[in-house]
Amino acid sequence: MEEMTNREIDRRIVRILFPIMCEYALMMVSSIILTSFIGRLAVDEISIYGLSTRISNIYFALFRGMGVGLMILSAKAYGQGNIERCRWLQHQSYETIMPPAIIMAVIAWIFARPLLSIMTKDPMLLDRGVVILKLMLVFMPLQALIGLNTAAFQAFGNTKTPMLIAGAGNVIAIISGIVLIFGIGGFGGFGLRGAAMAQIVSWAGMALIGLYLIYGPKGLYKGVGEAHPLLAKPDAEDVKTIYRTGIPVALENSYWNVATVYISRVILFYGSSYYAAYQLGLQAEGFCDVLSAGFMTGAMTLSSMAIGAMDDQLYRRYFKRLNYYCLIVCFLTMSFLFFGGRPILRILTDKEELIMLAMGYLVAMVFSQIPQHMAKVISGFIRTSGHEQVPMIISFLGIVLRVALVILFGEILRLDIIFVWWAFNADLWFRYIVSLIYGKRKRVLDYISDMA
Repeated sequence: MEEMTNREIDRRIVRILFPIMCEYALMMVSSIILTSFIGRLAVDEISIYGLSTRISNIYFALFRGMGVGLMILSAKAYGQGNIERCRWLQHQSYETIMPPAIIMAVIAWIFARPLLSIMTKDPMLLDRGVVILKLMLVFMPLQALIGLNTAAFQAFGNTKTPMLIAGAGNVIAIISGIVLIFGIGGFGGFGLRGAAMAQIVSWAGMALIGLYLIYGPKGLYKGVGEAHPLLAKPDAEDVKTIYRTGIPVALENSYWNVATVYISRVILFYGSSYYAAYQLGLQAEGFCDVLSAGFMTGAMTLSSMAIGAMDDQLYRRYFKRLNYYCLIVCFLTMSFLFFGGRPILRILTDKEELIMLAMGYLVAMVFSQIPQHMAKVISGFIRTSGHEQVPMIISFLGIVLRVALVILFGEILRLDIIFVWWAFNADLWFRYIVSLIYGKRKRVLDYISDMA
């Protein structure tokens, strides 16, 4: 096989990373616009929306992880040149992942109030939060479908199409948000409930567009599929592999969201203003995720393709170049949080008290950028090199550390809120350092040569 030059490798990396960055940027713009709409409402309504979406984020994290399991397996098949197998894996994922997604949404709907009561005991927040959460849960399986659709394109190294789908979804969310939150003409709008409805309309649009681009007249799998009819029984071994790879990713993704349920309870002890400021800080910090969003996907996609092709040298060079670009991004995000945080917060809300509190969070998060983003590359390679459960275990240990410190600083010692933010940093540095040590000890970069 002819050796790729660094320029060719960089082009391939950029072709994967740039569309994902654009996709996240579009999603962030949509989220910021919706948040800015809500940020003009009462402080309690900001908290209510944050509590409701926290539960929905756990659901999304779980099934986004299952999509990653599908993507890794399909990328390896694509590296072998087996497009038929990619299509068959995609079909099996719909058939075996969507039913659990529906069941989980129903269970969450039934227990909506107990779930929210973990974070707060305030009757007003609970009563209104349950209404918003139940409305979103009815349509939550659409998020699982979007995750599986995205995996189909990413397995081929195609991150441009998910970007375009996200862009369409964001346009839908913004337009419907204006109408459903504030109303138009003689229509008065639904306020906070309208924000949830706008998200639902956006999910539906993205799910339908994705299915069309996969199976439509000019879709991804047009003309592929004679060997495995759509009504054929799923292969048990394929399903096991998807779940074996996807469940650890799903659990790892959900740890942060589950932990945030308890962390939110501690932050609410400081008052609703602190929690509302925290929600705004998370939105502003999301700009940093825009720049680093593609590194986990890029690491898993590129390493899987190299493994499928059994190209040891390419595998190592992907790792080196991804780390190089990730380090550049870390310094950009650190600069952004320090110098650009306040202008972004002013877009999100007009309440000076919330801006001041949120800036305390953003300044603390400057020191989390290197471990938070660099860990994505090493974790991606660990996962595709046969250690699927290790990133999940490391994340679990880090989250346990985070929650323990938050409870100690906030609930027991009642220290200033800044100590809670520094507990976040301790977790992220712990995870990054442990991942590096594990990767070195288990010879992750020697995976292909050892396998050969």
